[in-house]
Amino acid sequence: MESINLKSSDIEHLQKLGIGACATVYKYGDDFVIKVFNEKGIELHDNEVFSKLVGVENGTCVFPNCALEINQKLQGYVMQYIEGTELHKVIKELDFENIISAVHKVENDLKLLSINKIMIEDLNQGGIMWSNQNEIKIIDTDFFESAELSNQEECYSHNIYAFNTIIEMELGFINGQENSIIDFLQSKDEYNQLYREYVISSLKGNNMSVTELIMKAIEIFEKEFGKRPTNLNEMEEMISEKNKLQNIGNSTMEYKKHDDIDDGR
Repeated sequence: MESINLKSSDIEHLQKLGIGACATVYKYGDDFVIKVFNEKGIELHDNEVFSKLVGVENGTCVFPNCALEINQKLQGYVMQYIEGTELHKVIKELDFENIISAVHKVENDLKLLSINKIMIEDLNQGGIMWSNQNEIKIIDTDFFESAELSNQEECYSHNIYAFNTIIEMELGFINGQENSIIDFLQSKDEYNQLYREYVISSLKGNNMSVTELIMKAIEIFEKEFGKRPTNLNEMEEMISEKNKLQNIGNSTMEYKKHDDIDDGR
């Protein structure tokens, strides 16, 4: 397995991009970052599993390019630098068309990943990026696993379930979350019916695309408000405006009721 060798003093001069539970990430040149494990990361690191991930190419999942040695000790890896922002920070502003297109690309890339029998593990919010090229990138791949004993269909079912779950959470479409959008959608039978089908298909290992939830939500909002929302922010604004009008109407009715009582009517 190829590796680059650095000294501790070399790390001190690099731009720090972020700190996670298991490692610190630094910018390394123009096109790469290095991920330096802390004690927990070193403890959890499995060199045999890691070696099978080095050099894997995938359009969505960004895998290690090579290992990193610091002072002659294996302590991390080098990977491609992705220009962009964590998805959860920008998702409300993104056009649904761009999200749907990006999700379809991920679905195709996860099929390719499943051919290589690699399973997504430890996928979390901070590991999902929205790139400057309007693509979703999964950047925390060092705990992914080689699933040689599983078949391609099992790998894909596992991977798409993991991806769908976190995208549902980012969108605010997952049952159990509390926000104005899911509260509104769950008041509509057609959305609840689709969501049940979506969950059942997942349990059977025949996962539906999360884009079906997005398109159904857009359809419901367009029928309800007479306008097609382009992003999550617009959905929230539509609900907020409706609630304001309802509150004004309720206040007017309450005022008229008291006025009628005062007039003896």
